[in-house]
Amino acid sequence: MPEREPKPSETVPPTDSGEERWWALRDVDDLSLVLGHGADAPDPADLGEPPSVTAAMNRHVTSRLSRRQVLAGGVGGVAAGLLGPAWGGSAAAQERGGAPWRGSATSLNQAIDTDYLRHVTQRVTAFGDTPGGWRPGGSPANLQAADWIESEMRSLGMHQVAQLPVPIDRWVFNGASVAVQDGPTFEASSWGGVPGTPQSGITAEVIDLGAGQAANYAGVDATGKIVLVDWAFGDHWVNRHGHQATLEGALAVIFYTGRTAAGAFYNKRDDGLLSFDGTYDDDWVPFVFVTRNAANDLLDRVAAGPTWVTLKSDVELTRAKDGGVGYNVLGAVPGTDRADEFIIFTGHHDAWFRGAADDATAIAAMLGVVKAMRESGFRPRRTLLFLASTNEEYGYTDAYYEWLIGVWYAVTHQRPDWGRKAILSLDFELLGTGDPGERLLVRTHGSCWRTRSRSCGRTRPAPRTAPWRRTWCGRTRTTSR
Repeated sequence: MPEREPKPSETVPPTDSGEERWWALRDVDDLSLVLGHGADAPDPADLGEPPSVTAAMNRHVTSRLSRRQVLAGGVGGVAAGLLGPAWGGSAAAQERGGAPWRGSATSLNQAIDTDYLRHVTQRVTAFGDTPGGWRPGGSPANLQAADWIESEMRSLGMHQVAQLPVPIDRWVFNGASVAVQDGPTFEASSWGGVPGTPQSGITAEVIDLGAGQAANYAGVDATGKIVLVDWAFGDHWVNRHGHQATLEGALAVIFYTGRTAAGAFYNKRDDGLLSFDGTYDDDWVPFVFVTRNAANDLLDRVAAGPTWVTLKSDVELTRAKDGGVGYNVLGAVPGTDRADEFIIFTGHHDAWFRGAADDATAIAAMLGVVKAMRESGFRPRRTLLFLASTNEEYGYTDAYYEWLIGVWYAVTHQRPDWGRKAILSLDFELLGTGDPGERLLVRTHGSCWRTRSRSCGRTRPAPRTAPWRRTWCGRTRTTSR
């Protein structure tokens, strides 16, 4: 596949105003809950007050996404602390004949521009296929985001800038709903790779199947019906329930997460939607996800008597073999005396909903570091590669491992030499979601312990018995899942 030439018309967001594009981000206490895998259900009242929505978003970005302690400090701190010796070398090294360079880790950190971080985050999140966002890999909005990132890399003077094609099962979501016969219509979301419905939708009686496992179908005839399933995160992934519904002869599934938010891991808001990769086969029945408020309404109706609904889910699926494609965006900052050694930064530009924290802030982090290097005069000794990857969230249907496709394809097909030349790879994910002043979380393989300790200062690994390790620069905490 040839590298993609951007279309000038796609290098800026669509013509509707930025204020209108923030209509789904209402003035809530914690917007971080709705910017990644979950989003608010639409509220038409917000359309009449876009300035207040924009103000709410700005307050959120200012307080959580781009505070120097969290994002700027995290980006600059990791860049300077973790990579400082590799980038610039010490003064002693310069005296021993190292290539000349200007700037320092301190000046680089000080040059991080929080206004620019905010700008990049807002521009990337402005691209969406629906009013609520959505830019899964290869979708129209995702291609627009890739073009904008490429344009920004070029404006920063980066080298080797290119969009690299990644063959994927291109899945585009255009909206979903559940309409109660003679009742309300609820907005819904779908998950990556899950098939849609016919244009007219699926009309059938909806029944309550509880947890939606095989035991719940005992004595229940689900043939020709739509089943309502309470999905508990950490129990089984949604694909198991979808497959079971298919085997039982159901026509579709409506998911929700509990009648209350008590104990919820994701989707803590009663009016929030949810999306992930479906790990799904496209010959299984379609499903959608509804808000907890909508689910409670449906459950009450079902308990009162037979309830019929029309479920619609408008998705487009183009297989890789039929031309489905997304694009990684690559840019480089050449090194000086060790230019043939690479340090790789990665973050993804595809997203469910707006995806500010997951993962537009990563794009802001990478571009923000490059801008700071240019303005501080910092010259790296090794070549720095910045990869804004596609299809981190979802890339293939009928596949067990169908995420991280963009990065995987980059190192296995597009740039296989990276494995021989890269001394370190640093991936940014969920930047800016911690509280101000919270120390930076760094996850590494055990073999990287020496590098992590040298770069982060005094750290201690979590006990080896821990199934999941979290290591901060300066402290550790062990959790299990």
